[in-house]
Amino acid sequence: MPPPTPDLLDLLDHPPDDLASYTQEELHSTARTIEATLADHNCDGRMRVVEIHPGPAITRYEVELCPPRALPRYVADLESDLVEALDIAQVQIVFRSDVSTMSVEVPNHERRAIRLRDVLVDPLDDLDKMRLPFALGLDAAGAPVITDLAKLPHLLIAGAGATGKTAVLQAMVTALLLARTPEQVRLVLADPSGYSFGACKGIPHLLRPVARDADDGVLALGWALEEMMRRLHALRAARAKSIDAYNRSVEGLFNRAPMPRIVVIIDELADLMTLDKETVEDRLVRIAGMGRLAGIHLVVATKHISVNVITGLVKANVPGKMAYRVVSQVDSRIVLDEGGAEQLLRQGDALFRSPGGEIQRVHTPVATDAEIERICEAHCTPGERP
Repeated sequence: MPPPTPDLLDLLDHPPDDLASYTQEELHSTARTIEATLADHNCDGRMRVVEIHPGPAITRYEVELCPPRALPRYVADLESDLVEALDIAQVQIVFRSDVSTMSVEVPNHERRAIRLRDVLVDPLDDLDKMRLPFALGLDAAGAPVITDLAKLPHLLIAGAGATGKTAVLQAMVTALLLARTPEQVRLVLADPSGYSFGACKGIPHLLRPVARDADDGVLALGWALEEMMRRLHALRAARAKSIDAYNRSVEGLFNRAPMPRIVVIIDELADLMTLDKETVEDRLVRIAGMGRLAGIHLVVATKHISVNVITGLVKANVPGKMAYRVVSQVDSRIVLDEGGAEQLLRQGDALFRSPGGEIQRVHTPVATDAEIERICEAHCTPGERP
């Protein structure tokens, strides 16, 4: 599976020239303020900033704990004092599994706009190793973060309104269109709001027209479930244990074609649950439980964070989690099983957790409608799109 060529990458917008810049003097001045505030909290003056990682939205100051595990007793009070000392809106302290350091994450006064090209240009070689590359964004230090949706194998995205969920779904679709042909990946899109995937109309990657209302979204899930059962039957007939084994077994046969992977994307899940919760939950759970073998992967997004939408069954069967800014720590725990998302910034600031992995803070990219249109046109012959 070849990664996107430079010609295809030229269809993406270049990053703007509004890159936030900080002098070394400014960064070290903030580090000294952090150390002084730690000293005020009876940390014996022995905790010091050992690394500084400026990123697009936050700067991370790594603090050495001397001795290890000598943590401040009152983290909330320390965060409050840092906010006052640094004269900013918020600060987040993160403790790592490595007990010798902690991170102080300080929002930048100026935030850098992140484009999809920022994420895809550097790790092109990595995309070749991934079946379904998902461009998450840039980490706190500005390094690209890409994961393979095929390994997750399903993803839940949740957060309050206007925090970046739709933007990351559009970027995800755009990256898949760049990296994979319709013979490799097909899409089933449900967009009850009508705003997320308008530019994708008529592209050859679509298995069915974009679902524009909740009723059609439920039908799309039913179609995906039937397709999964058909594929599983084909796998059993070929004595193949997975879609990869099946595709290897039919390679070179004139009467059988390899199966492309299918990505089912739903934005907004709550609209479907409101219409028919029992049916939607049953279909989601069944696809999530067996879809990986058949090469079918779910991405579900919602801004309505409650146990009536993100039910226990849905949460247990969709192992990948991505949380944007939420209203409260309770909402954060519904999505991630722990707090933290309530302290995020808006506009693309997110926490991502892969199955069995630690939570990672990422700043997700934006793919503009113009970019999506150009890439969709590149996949179609002139006059093919309606």
